[in-house]
Amino acid sequence: MIIRITKKIKKKIDKRDFLTNQKFNVNEYITLKLENNKTNIYIKNEFFQICKFLLLDISVSEIKSFDDIDSIDEVSEKLDRTMERKGIEYLQIPPEVEFWGHCSNMQVWTENKYNTRLLHRSLAFPLLKKLTEVGDPEAKRVFKEEIGKRIEVGNKTVIKYLQEQGYLNYLSIEEIESVLDYRLYSQSLTKYSSLNDKQAKIMVSLEYTLAKEFYVIDQLDFDHEFGLFNLDYNDCGVKIEKGFVTEIYLNKFFLEFFPELITKISSLQRIFLHGNKLETIPESVANLKDLQILDLGDNHLSAFPQSLIRLPLLENLDLSENRIETIPNSIITLYHMKQLDLSDNFLTNIPESIKYLKSLQSLNLGGNKLKDFPVILTNISSLQSLNLEGNFITNIPDTIKNLSLLQNLNLSANEFKQFPKNLILLKSLKILSLNNNQHISELPEDIGKLTSLNVFCVSGNKINILPSTINKLKNLEKIDLGKNCFKSFPDVLNNLITLKEIDLSENPMLFLPEKKEECRDWASIYACPYCKKKMRFSRGCSYAEIKIDGKWYGRKPASGEFQCDCGAEDGNTHHLGCDMEECPICESQMIWCNCAGIKESIRDKFGNIIYL
Repeated sequence: MIIRITKKIKKKIDKRDFLTNQKFNVNEYITLKLENNKTNIYIKNEFFQICKFLLLDISVSEIKSFDDIDSIDEVSEKLDRTMERKGIEYLQIPPEVEFWGHCSNMQVWTENKYNTRLLHRSLAFPLLKKLTEVGDPEAKRVFKEEIGKRIEVGNKTVIKYLQEQGYLNYLSIEEIESVLDYRLYSQSLTKYSSLNDKQAKIMVSLEYTLAKEFYVIDQLDFDHEFGLFNLDYNDCGVKIEKGFVTEIYLNKFFLEFFPELITKISSLQRIFLHGNKLETIPESVANLKDLQILDLGDNHLSAFPQSLIRLPLLENLDLSENRIETIPNSIITLYHMKQLDLSDNFLTNIPESIKYLKSLQSLNLGGNKLKDFPVILTNISSLQSLNLEGNFITNIPDTIKNLSLLQNLNLSANEFKQFPKNLILLKSLKILSLNNNQHISELPEDIGKLTSLNVFCVSGNKINILPSTINKLKNLEKIDLGKNCFKSFPDVLNNLITLKEIDLSENPMLFLPEKKEECRDWASIYACPYCKKKMRFSRGCSYAEIKIDGKWYGRKPASGEFQCDCGAEDGNTHHLGCDMEECPICESQMIWCNCAGIKESIRDKFGNIIYL
């Protein structure tokens, strides 16, 4: 329907009474309702979509230019979008008239067997898909047929829409092959000449379905040191081994659907679909019996995909950053699982059946809603790494001692009031993190029994002293004591000859320990409490100005051929507290001069200020 409305027509229409006819049943599946002056579409009495625009403004002189059009989509491309903008000079027709216009269009569409050329693609295909899902037999019959017809016409805008919205995902390989340009199809097959005919056709169809070209990975792309492929995180990639596709990358492409063609590549061992918008995983994924690694992190999954339960060889599963609330008991079937990442979901408990994952080595449950330590986890004796960061846990069960192989434990950002003493029972522990629990004020004397510890992190607490037994940690290489309450350097650390890195930033203390011949060169591992750089490797402090008695001064730079003990090189600023820094006022050692007592703050070149 093409009309231009005038004030006279509008005035006449306004007098009509449509109050009793605000609902129109197109057929047994489709109903249109006029609600709040908007035309809403309902499918089987369930709200589906609001009808947007009705009118196309075509002048009489332009009608002949539309003789060769094939669909409403082509009409909309020929016209500008002024009818959709606010502030147009034409008057809006009354919502009642617009409602009956939509009813008329929908009636014509259904009478013509859901011909998608009669409605705009953004309405026709979602509507046809929904009708198929609710069981409309006519919609089921024509759905794939309509997709194929629109591809054959060759309208690039429509084809791009079908690709981006995942509608080609409903076509079989044979159906895609039948609508593709033969010459282009043959060229694409050449790219996959190392594959058998079936997999080559699948890959060409997959490229067309997704409108993306895959990069074929070979051994030259493999980083043997790290066991990774040199692909950008956003690249499409496939790895081909001995004539079969074994690996596929589709990270961060904002896919809203799982490409089902992938499930036809039975040789796949690794799939990476991180950072998309997947809400469901098809049952056909269970066909991938050789799949070992599956990355579905950072998607929109609201439930643990049941189809994954039927993947017997799955070893590494990433479901992090989704919206999963529960783990099914059927997870018991994943008995080859070694690494499971369920972090940043909405889990409140862990099922008993998880204890039967006897091969599980790494479990990440960080960023969930666990209020208690899941005791059932202490039955998984194979665990080597456990992350429970960012939950609401307050205590640790004594059965933690059963995790005799545990090497990495992260309990940061929980609600511990004190250091959990039963952690001392974990003799194999190499990395322990209790950062940002805020309330831990002391470490137990038994801390020295964790003799395997390499990394110990307890920043963001209220610790002000270390027990002397900490010097028994003969394998300790890194300790993070930042954001605590230390007023002086913990001398006990002088005895830890293996220590390579220490963080004491954001503590009340100002100075390094006195330099003695037998004292460690702490500047090589100590982080400046202000600029937070490692002193020996930073070349100098970022805060080059100091405020003394209300006035800003440039701090005296280091000078000389050799690097200062604090790490400052010639021409760069000393780290605050260094005994070699001169006062900008009296030019004597700043840590001893009279001016030192009235230091107020320091400032970097960006204007960032730290108050002293």
